[in-house]
Amino acid sequence: MNVLCVCTGNTCRSPMLMTLLRGLITQRGIDDVHLSSAGTGAGEGEPATPQAVTTMAGCGLDLRAHRSRHVSSIDLATVDRVLC
Repeated sequence: MNVLCVCTGNTCRSPMLMTLLRGLITQRGIDDVHLSSAGTGAGEGEPATPQAVTTMAGCGLDLRAHRSRHVSSIDLATVDRVLC
């Protein structure tokens, strides 16, 4: 299953959701779910906000490598679920 998490800028909310879901999926040993995130108004290649990185670190999750991307860069035909 391919799941796409979407917000506006793709620097805090959708990458945080993707990271939280990835952590839960990993905990449960699920291996057939692919997660990604994008933004409806996102620029390309922006890092996650410092606040998002800190919040995820507090949950034991790492968001430092995230880089934003625009939803138009994704082939939506390959996505099974979109979470906004």
